[in-house]
Amino acid sequence: MDEKILNLLTEMNKDLKNMKLEMTELKTEVNKDLKSLKIDMTEFKDEMHDRFDKIDAKLDGVGSQSN
Repeated sequence: MDEKILNLLTEMNKDLKNMKLEMTELKTEVNKDLKSLKIDMTEFKDEMHDRFDKIDAKLDGVGSQSN
């Protein structure tokens, strides 16, 4: 009986270690994806700011021509 309990506990411990490793790997993967997403969002935001700045400059140019 004690041997069965010991074997069961040993197996459970192995399973828990495997789960912990899988969770760590998943966390690492999610962190990489989040960093990549943040970079993409920053690049997109910068691109949009640049586009709006160009439009503002063109509108300023049009506005000064009519004065």
